[in-house]
Amino acid sequence: MEVEQRHFKNAEAAGKFTESSDNQPPSLSSSVHTLDLGVSSSVNLTFTNSKIRSDEEHIRALKGLRNCVLLAVLLLVLSLAIIGAVILAIFWISNQEAPFDYAMIFDAGSTHTEMVIYKWQADKFNGTGVVSQVASCDMKGGIGVVLREDPAATAPGYLGPCVAQGLAAIPEARRGHSPVYLAATAGMRLVRSESTSDARRILASVERTLERAAAGEGGMLIGVNGVRIISGQEEAVAGWISANYLLRTIYPKPARMVGMLDMGGASTQITFVHQEDPTSLGAFSATEHDTTLRLYGATHELYARSYMCFGQGQLLNRYLVLLVKDLLESTQSLVLPDLIQVKSPCHHLDYKETMMFRDFVNVCSETLFTSELKNITVNLEGSSNSSECKVKIKELLDTNHCLNTFTSKDCFSKPATHPPDTIFVAVSGFHYVMDYLGFSNKEHPAPDNFSRDVDKWCSMTWEDLKVSHPGIREEYLSLVCFNAQYQAHLLFDGYGIKEDTWKNIDFLKKINGTSVGWTLGFTIRSTNAFPQEQASAPSQTIAFLSSIFVLAVCIGVCLTLIFSILAKNHCRSNQISIK
Repeated sequence: MEVEQRHFKNAEAAGKFTESSDNQPPSLSSSVHTLDLGVSSSVNLTFTNSKIRSDEEHIRALKGLRNCVLLAVLLLVLSLAIIGAVILAIFWISNQEAPFDYAMIFDAGSTHTEMVIYKWQADKFNGTGVVSQVASCDMKGGIGVVLREDPAATAPGYLGPCVAQGLAAIPEARRGHSPVYLAATAGMRLVRSESTSDARRILASVERTLERAAAGEGGMLIGVNGVRIISGQEEAVAGWISANYLLRTIYPKPARMVGMLDMGGASTQITFVHQEDPTSLGAFSATEHDTTLRLYGATHELYARSYMCFGQGQLLNRYLVLLVKDLLESTQSLVLPDLIQVKSPCHHLDYKETMMFRDFVNVCSETLFTSELKNITVNLEGSSNSSECKVKIKELLDTNHCLNTFTSKDCFSKPATHPPDTIFVAVSGFHYVMDYLGFSNKEHPAPDNFSRDVDKWCSMTWEDLKVSHPGIREEYLSLVCFNAQYQAHLLFDGYGIKEDTWKNIDFLKKINGTSVGWTLGFTIRSTNAFPQEQASAPSQTIAFLSSIFVLAVCIGVCLTLIFSILAKNHCRSNQISIK
């Protein structure tokens, strides 16, 4: 049985083998083919995966490049939008500033006329304009001299060129807001004293010329009293304002203020902050020379006094008349000569000058006898006598002597007492004398030394003086002795300057680079009367706001897109999926 089963299994196995043989059992080549097919499929799959990865990297690179370009464009647009917004903001802010007002001011002095253009922002500071100079123009000769004979014919040619220059410095759009002032000082005060009709004719011709040239053609404003003769006190106060404004003691906030000493040709002024009277509960004793100012929101109580006929030029005229008077009284001659020889102690030895008596006679130097002497020729000779010069100066400043000698009652009397700690700024003639004496650029000497130096100067001969000071014009050089002796007597004996307060005087030509004159202070004070003008908005407000809105939207969109691109790049680099 077992044999049969084994036989059967063997037979079965043999049958399978036979079947397999009948079906051509696999050869070596078929096995190799099957092996090759497996390898080829694996290689193809690897190649396909590599190609897919390469395509994906290429696509990612293209997307990255596209994002970089888009990001750069967005950043450019954002930058332009921000720049545009900044420019528009600057435009808006600049248009929020108040416009400038301008003024054309004429300083009609005794020896020349000066036109100055000033400007200030119309919104002002506490009611007063912050003024600065724009342009200036000078006209030779005072209007009281140049225009006196025929003012209607000479005024246009005299004023016209400077008016044209002034108009060129003022924007056309602001001329309708800009006033014109001509303020005449001591020179025209003298003309008015001599002849009221002459003064009126001169001022009327000046006003017509300015109305035609500045107002008619230029469109500027000439108000009531735009052309006038200002008082000596107005001039003194204006000079005080100028000095303290330039020193920044009244603006932007009050500080310790200086007094003002001004020496002109026809008058001299003294101005200072008034000393309070301790016996009257803080109030000072008011006089005709006191004035109250309100500038930049603060109130100032001033003592301001002008002395007509005590400018250097007019006092010299009085001095020459006094020399002739004393000579004639000493000779007691009943017959008036045609020519007289006069010794001048205030002029240098060997100095000589010939003049007509009428040349130095006017309303300031008129006496009871001058009308009889107007045709006399005077030969003036210097004597370099400093002590005698001082005597003559003292007589000229003596009130009783003045009243008994001159018909004009413009005589000197001492001003109110200034506070002992007052610092004075001395300008114009005061500065020039100190400059000629060599003290303007250094600390001036003590009073005794100053007097000694003046005496030394006055003792020099005319020839020695010209040799030692070749840079000074002879017409000025010849008067330094007289002017120095006069100023020394005026300051010490007249104004009450003491030895310890002498050092508190600064003799200046300029303050912070600007010449000290009364026109600046006159303009500052005048701005109080001008209406305050607020800042104006841009004329095309709707367009401006629309532009700001568009730029804001553009900036917002750009920032959103930039953030989105940066966020996607960040997530992709960190394999974070964003759908």
